[in-house]
Amino acid sequence: MISALVLGSVAMLGPVSAPYPPLAAPVAPPQLRPADPALFELGQTGELELLVRASATQLQAVNPTPHPIYLRFADEERGVHAGLLLPPGTQLEARFPAGTLEGLWLEAVSFDAQGRHGTGALPLDELLVEGVRALWIDRTASELADLSTWIVDGAGRTLLPPEKSMLKPPGLSSAPHVPGVTPHDNQRRMEAPKLSPKPLPPL
Repeated sequence: MISALVLGSVAMLGPVSAPYPPLAAPVAPPQLRPADPALFELGQTGELELLVRASATQLQAVNPTPHPIYLRFADEERGVHAGLLLPPGTQLEARFPAGTLEGLWLEAVSFDAQGRHGTGALPLDELLVEGVRALWIDRTASELADLSTWIVDGAGRTLLPPEKSMLKPPGLSSAPHVPGVTPHDNQRRMEAPKLSPKPLPPL
């Protein structure tokens, strides 16, 4: 599946957790850059934990916080995983052919003095829906995961329920969980916290 190109891109930046067949090179090598200053400010005040944006040919993940965030990518068809540690105050940028994000899942885990905080498995296909601008991840109280994920669109923000974590506890020998697709019902499940009306920087 073409989404394996993203896994290949991630492998260039960090260790891969499971072997997979040789992959074609992405359109351009992935880059780690300093986080956008406007987003960095939100991360320092605790309003934003991680921002993920994408187009048909580009993925951007921004860590504006003062602590590292581990990103885990999984291809549900091939059953392969790759991961990297996104340093504090940085953003990952990757370019690839159209169709690459289809069937790809992401899980983020942040590490700070209070311990680990995870999102659960999130379908990156959500970013390809018309009108969707980003996945906004913060520490809003939620029964679904330690970190809450919001779909940002022109109407505001809607909570995205995650699937079960893809990160298997050490010592378990069972097969890794492959998340299924959660159908949309276009219903708001929880109101997003009110933030200052600052537009997101362009992708």
